[in-house]
Amino acid sequence: MRKHLAAVLPVLVAGALIAGCAGETTATSPTSQPEQTQSEATATQDAPTNETTSSTETPAQPAQPEESADLASVREEIASNGTMGAIWYLGMYDGDIASDDFSSWLSTLTCEDGTSLLAKYPFIADVTAKAVTEGSDIYCIVPAHAGDSVSVCQWLYSTTDDGQWSEKAGDTIYASDTGEPVLIQASAGEFNPNFAVSLHGTDGRSFDNHVLVTSGMDGKLVLPTDEQGDQALLTDLSSYAY
Repeated sequence: MRKHLAAVLPVLVAGALIAGCAGETTATSPTSQPEQTQSEATATQDAPTNETTSSTETPAQPAQPEESADLASVREEIASNGTMGAIWYLGMYDGDIASDDFSSWLSTLTCEDGTSLLAKYPFIADVTAKAVTEGSDIYCIVPAHAGDSVSVCQWLYSTTDDGQWSEKAGDTIYASDTGEPVLIQASAGEFNPNFAVSLHGTDGRSFDNHVLVTSGMDGKLVLPTDEQGDQALLTDLSSYAY
C-alpha cells in the first residue's frame, strides 16, 4: 500500500503544478481581442469620411469708402435741382495742377458769399482724377451718382478743302465710370475752346461732346440742356465776380 501511494503522489503534485502554471498564464497573458479593438479604433479614426459640411456665410466684401459730407451735400443739391451733375469754373491757373502750388492756389479761392471755397467744399482739394490739355482754365465736375460715366476729349478745329469751318472730337484725355469728381485744365472762352465733356448717368440721361464755352452775353458757362432745351443738365456752382 505504501509503495502504491509513493507512486501516485509525484503524479498528483506534478498535476497541481501544471494546473497552477496554466491558471497563472491565463491571468497574466493579454488576449488578442483588445489588440483587435485598438486596431479597429485606429482604423476608424483615420478612415476618410464622406460627410460634407456646408456654410451659408458670405465672404466678406471690402468696405467701400464713404463720401465726405461736403461731397454728399453736393450730390444732394444736384438731385434737388434735377440735373446730371455740378460744375465749377474755378479760374485760370498756368502751372501743374498736380503740384503743391496748385493746392495753395485753390486755398485762395472764395465763393460768392465771400467764404473760402475749400471751407465749403474741402473735397475739391483731394480730387485726384484730372483731365489736362493745353490751356489754363480750371473746372471741376461732380456727376450726380457714383457709377456715372464721364469722359473729356480734345475738341479740334480745321477747314475743309472748300474752305468750310469744321469741328470734331479728338483724343479722349480722361474717362471714368466711377462717378468721381474730376478736375479739368484746358482752354475755354467764347471762341475756340479746346475740349468737350460727355456724361452718361445711371438714370439713363446723357449728353455727348458738350463744348464748354462762356456766353458772350453774361460771361457765364453755357450749359448742356435736355432735348427740349428747357432744362440745364448741369448745376453751375461757379463763383462769378460779376
